Amino acid sequence: MTDLVTIIPERMARRIAGVAQLRILEPNFSLPAVREWAVWHDEFDDDPGHRWLRSELSVIATPDLAAGLHATRLSAVT
Repeated sequence: MTDLVTIIPERMARRIAGVAQLRILEPNFSLPAVREWAVWHDEFDDDPGHRWLRSELSVIATPDLAAGLHATRLSAVT
């Protein structure tokens, strides 16, 4: 037992609640929307492993999450 509290995504909490012995509670205050970002250097655009990871991220993102998921690559600064 602990007196610690954290805020994590509901889907994650539900997946691990039994194993992690979590008690899921609804907050009594509103939470701001969370925006997710994927950022990478342009040298990884064609990397097979990186392309696979980006593809997997877009597949598992829910429509609500996908609307906030911004795929961005960093250009080299010269």
